[in-house]
Amino acid sequence: DFIKRISGSGSGDENSDEDILVRAQKTCDGVTHSSNDDTIVLWEVYERESKKKTTVHTISPLLPSEDVREPFDLPYDIKKHPFVDFPFEKMGKSYYSARGVAELGASFQSYLAKTWNGKSDAMDLWNNPPLSAQKDVPITQNIRVQPGTIIPFPVAPISLAAPPIDWDQEMSNTRTLAEQVFAVPDFAMGEKGFDPKKKPDRTATETQYIATITNMVLDARSQTWRRSLFKLYRLSWEILKEKDNDPAYLRSSSFAELPDGVQEKVRSLRPSGSAGQWNRTARLQNAIRRKMMFQGSPFVKQNELDKMCLELDEAGLVERMYQDPGIEQEQQTSAQMMEIPALLEGMPVATNEKDDPFLHAGVILQFLTNAATKQQQVSPEAHQSMIAHLNAHVEKARAANPKQINKMLADFQKINDHINQQQAAMAVAQGMRPELTPAGGM
Repeated sequence: DFIKRISGSGSGDENSDEDILVRAQKTCDGVTHSSNDDTIVLWEVYERESKKKTTVHTISPLLPSEDVREPFDLPYDIKKHPFVDFPFEKMGKSYYSARGVAELGASFQSYLAKTWNGKSDAMDLWNNPPLSAQKDVPITQNIRVQPGTIIPFPVAPISLAAPPIDWDQEMSNTRTLAEQVFAVPDFAMGEKGFDPKKKPDRTATETQYIATITNMVLDARSQTWRRSLFKLYRLSWEILKEKDNDPAYLRSSSFAELPDGVQEKVRSLRPSGSAGQWNRTARLQNAIRRKMMFQGSPFVKQNELDKMCLELDEAGLVERMYQDPGIEQEQQTSAQMMEIPALLEGMPVATNEKDDPFLHAGVILQFLTNAATKQQQVSPEAHQSMIAHLNAHVEKARAANPKQINKMLADFQKINDHINQQQAAMAVAQGMRPELTPAGGM
């Protein structure tokens, strides 16, 4: 029965005065009650009985007079309550200090509501004006003016003067003033009001200045939020240091232990990054601008610029897409070296679309250079197979960078001539007719 009384919106006599009062006080779903019957809202109330003792009470806002569990003493010796407030703005030390955003906004909201209600009342009055009878009517309560009603005496509507103000313009002015006070842009009706033919009064320069001031105010509020986050970090660290004598932390998907004596040396914990970390779109734009500004600079790590753009675009893209150029070059070189044994046997090896033609051609060229330097004999079949495989990579490389491949071809021609001379000398020594291998497309 107790669980039923504190679940959801609670249970009780819906017609009793007490229940009506309680329902009127339920103005925030999730704080004082819940619209879900399977949800129980609980509060922890901290009662400071003395400087060294704080008692914690667990209650339900639906039944504040009954404890959900037995009260207990605060189990921390940090001499402060284990929670931190996150104010929207910086005010006085009191939670009820004047000139807060809520207090300032209440006046604008009340005036807008009053103006809107006045406009609605004026519309009712103009659409249903009072009538003037041309003769005395003894009992006016018997007259009902409705569509299709026949009135037995002549009447005339009373002419009403024009309203002293433009209702729509007054509401638009109020919204504009509130926008400037709170530094939060209102992108609804704005300066146009309800007249689509009216041109905007603000220029592009004024709009830019307003956006700049708005960003400055949002940055200041972000700083206020980060100060509260700093307090929360510090409070969490004090509780951790008190309750855990050997804390471990997670870094790079593995747990590590803190060195001895580090806990006592920690003086402050601050959130990383800047106050504008919440604006992911602006951070991505800054990262792209930084990439374009420092591209090719020898003083800036180029790979970190690429990583920053990927991780701000979508979390996890660095692990999925980023690859170090050195690793890619090693993989391409290893792939071509694994094809050389088959080429030495005179077997044809097809090229792959993912192959880097310059790296693959360079590996074959380096192999032939080493063979010529060490005077290692290369069979005519192996030489022809390598030339055919090399020509396939050269065609792709020529389409990408003709100058670079032409230099490689000049070096290869010298090596190819040397190998042809070796093969001719070997053929003469064996009493056979020499068969030279042309450079082909090289």
